[in-house]
Amino acid sequence: DSSTVAQIEAVLAERRLTGLVGVRNQLDLTPMADAAGFTEAAAAVLADPGVDLAVVGCVPLTPALATLAPDRGHAEDLAAPGGVAGRLADLWKASRKPWVLVVDGGALYDPLARHLERVGVPVFRTADRAVRALSRYAGWRLGR
Repeated sequence: DSSTVAQIEAVLAERRLTGLVGVRNQLDLTPMADAAGFTEAAAAVLADPGVDLAVVGCVPLTPALATLAPDRGHAEDLAAPGGVAGRLADLWKASRKPWVLVVDGGALYDPLARHLERVGVPVFRTADRAVRALSRYAGWRLGR
C-alpha cells in the first residue's frame, strides 16, 4: 500500500536511513534504527490492509533498541520506558492482526524474550520456527 510505504519512508528519513534501507518485503531496518523507529515501521506494516499477519524479527545486537537486562557493563535496560520491549508489548496489545516476534541473538537476550512472553507476545528464537508456527496458525484459521 502506498500510504504504508510513505509511513515507512518517513520513519527512515527521520532517522537518516534513507538510501541505506529500501522499503520492500522483507524490511530490514539495520542496527541503526532506534526502538521508536523499529516499532513504528512494524506498526505501519501491521496496519496495511494488504497484510494479514507478520513475522517481526528483532536482531537485538544494537544498543539503539535497549534489549539487554541492566548490568554494570552497559547502560541498557530492556524494561526502561521507550525501549523496544515496552513498545512491542504496546504494539501487541493494540494490533488486531496476528504476528509473532523473532528474537535471534543467543542466550544474552533470554531476558528480553521472557519479558515479552510475559506480556503475551509470541516469541520465537529462530525465524524458521516462527514462520512454521504462523503458517500453522493461518492454516487453522482458514480451516485447513
